Amino acid sequence: MIGGRQVRVPSPRGRLRAKLRAMLIRPGTTAAAGAALVLILAAACTGSSGGNGSQAGGAGSASVAPSVSTSSPKAAASAPPTPSASSSPATSAAAPASPTAAPKPPSTPIPPVATPIPSGNSILGPTGWQTLQLGMAPAVAEATGMFSSTPAPSGGGCASWFAFGAAAIDSATISPNLGVIAITIASTDKVLMTPEGMALGWTVNQVHAAYPSFPLDAGSSPIGPPTIPVPQNDKAVYRIRLTAGVVAVMTLESRPQDCYN
Repeated sequence: MIGGRQVRVPSPRGRLRAKLRAMLIRPGTTAAAGAALVLILAAACTGSSGGNGSQAGGAGSASVAPSVSTSSPKAAASAPPTPSASSSPATSAAAPASPTAAPKPPSTPIPPVATPIPSGNSILGPTGWQTLQLGMAPAVAEATGMFSSTPAPSGGGCASWFAFGAAAIDSATISPNLGVIAITIASTDKVLMTPEGMALGWTVNQVHAAYPSFPLDAGSSPIGPPTIPVPQNDKAVYRIRLTAGVVAVMTLESRPQDCYN
């Protein structure tokens, strides 16, 4: 009794019941924790009436009760899940390499191609025929073996050297000062032609078509009609003689020369 009042001291079992009830009604208590508390409270109420043994049993029952989480489920649910490293997309993926173009080989400049000049046994010009060339010294011309006779020029004049019949030319004119100054064909069996195609038997029209500087009304004279400049040799001309309007004699002649003009 305290101060004239009788105070009831709760027994240990009563204190345990009050504690369990307080835990049961505490906010945030989960359903599983509440069920466990109910079982503990029921056991405390129906437990043995033995004083110390019941208290000990109640205390033992309370001591093995599962731990109760007092954390709020809303707080746990509000935390966003942490993405794993494997689920995050790669942000540093290398860009696909662009195909590398094959290096171009260095271009080689192509030199301009000069217009080929026909040559060979059938071509007279632009500087001679085969190894016989305009301006060649008499001794060198004689050494070619083309001529059946090689008389020396006399009296300061020029000499005519006649070729063997198998040769494609008829004769050559030799100057004592300038050497070979002319190569001539006049036989109808000779098949020589100029690089432009002019040959014995050509008409005046054909000659004019190949060499426009040659006049269509050209006639014959003792020294022939006007000469034709050689396109590939500015130091030579073609001199032709016409018979019945066709080319009968064709000569490749050097300029200048000292036999006749």
